[in-house]
Amino acid sequence: MKEKPWIEGWLGFRTLLRFEGKAMPNDVRATLEAIIQRLRPSDLLHQARAVVLNRATGWDIADCDPDNDEVMQPWHKAAQMAQDIGRLLAQDTETRKEFLSELLPEKNQQRSSECGRGLAEGADDFLAMWSELAALFTSTDPKKRNATLLHGFIYQAHQRDAQITLAMLEAAMDDHDLAPSLPYLQAGVGIDKDGIERLRRAIGKGVLHAEDFRIIANGSVRNSPPEELSRLLLDIAGLPGGVEIALDILHMHFYCAQDEKRSQNQLLIETGRDLLLRTDFSKKGGVLYDLGMQTTLNICCSGEDGEVTARDFCMRLYAALKTVHLSSHDVSYMLKGVFEAQPFIALDVFLLNEAILGYSSLFEADVSSGTPIEDMDPATLRQWADLDATTRYPKLGQAIPMFKRGQGEESNNFAPLFLEMLKEAPDKYNFLGSFWTRMHPGSWVGSLADILIRRRLQVLKLRDSPFGEVHRWVDELLPKLDCWIENERARERQREESFE
Repeated sequence: MKEKPWIEGWLGFRTLLRFEGKAMPNDVRATLEAIIQRLRPSDLLHQARAVVLNRATGWDIADCDPDNDEVMQPWHKAAQMAQDIGRLLAQDTETRKEFLSELLPEKNQQRSSECGRGLAEGADDFLAMWSELAALFTSTDPKKRNATLLHGFIYQAHQRDAQITLAMLEAAMDDHDLAPSLPYLQAGVGIDKDGIERLRRAIGKGVLHAEDFRIIANGSVRNSPPEELSRLLLDIAGLPGGVEIALDILHMHFYCAQDEKRSQNQLLIETGRDLLLRTDFSKKGGVLYDLGMQTTLNICCSGEDGEVTARDFCMRLYAALKTVHLSSHDVSYMLKGVFEAQPFIALDVFLLNEAILGYSSLFEADVSSGTPIEDMDPATLRQWADLDATTRYPKLGQAIPMFKRGQGEESNNFAPLFLEMLKEAPDKYNFLGSFWTRMHPGSWVGSLADILIRRRLQVLKLRDSPFGEVHRWVDELLPKLDCWIENERARERQREESFE
């Protein structure tokens, strides 16, 4: 045990003591505590492996301590332990080199950033320590490189000596191995005016690719100056594959401003419109981050000034949805964004174009996940449909399901929006449309015949409607539905018999 402590066992037993210790007999608890003490890593190398690296597949050091009703307390304590270990490693050259050569290529660097901060706190010579870390990073397999340790070091070093830290960043720009990590390292200091200028120079030198910037699509751009950030985003957008990454970074700036209840900057809104006009939906698998795009579309496409961008975006998204590589599920938040920002434009593009191009309804095959139309204010839908009731109400009928659905599930009860729009539709027969589309669930578990029977009971309620067109639709539906149910029953009996 002394040469190589059993770290996984130590963590596991400590966790057992935390969660089950109070219920243990005293002698069992005492034995367990003795085992834990014996397994405890006593030297710096193994302490670092347990706290910073933690190769354990099960428990983490933070799982081992009680939280006293403060959920994050053990995690804060573990982070401080990693930082303390970093300070000790700064004074122990042999152990440091051995541990860091293990840490840098490791995929699961649990608390590498905190360890890097500790190294900066304990270093007597910043530049010498940085050179050592950079050399170890460079010697690591490029496919396994992880700059988290360097990020933590440069963050803490900047607190102690800003000038030396800036010199490190300048040197990193000209280092073939470090340059791709420059945006991440700069984020450790701040994506401020000077930092953005440095990143733009690096782009101009050709040492950065668009993908290198994905790592700053987070809170690091929270307080970035708008004018400089706009220029950086446009530079990133000019790189291959850069538009979508620039949009993701912009989304995070917008999100942070919303979170802090700050007004959005007009220049960045205009930059967002420029980027939205350049989005490319043709890439298989897509690199646009759907959830973030909802926020960006809401901010950039709202109001009269956003109409041109919204219409162009909708038209290109609509065209992409008609291909085999993109479905409405892939872009559900984008759809919500444009329907929220410009409901009339979105309805025009996604519903009226159906008649022009002869495609089946965009939302017809959406499997019980809901559509942006289902979330819209009925008053807005009525206002849009009344502009050309003969054409538009039937189109809404195709897009609004008869039965409630959402969160991946479908019920057999009428959707309130369906009932409300049916009441408003001047041609109710055409609004109701295809009985097959109305009655067939998008997905189901169990007997389809049972589902159809329950839906038949609901449809019978439509006979209470004062409108003859609704009665006609129901009367035409019932014989076909009964035949369908009987066929499903026969099919189910045949399947059951085949298993006997």
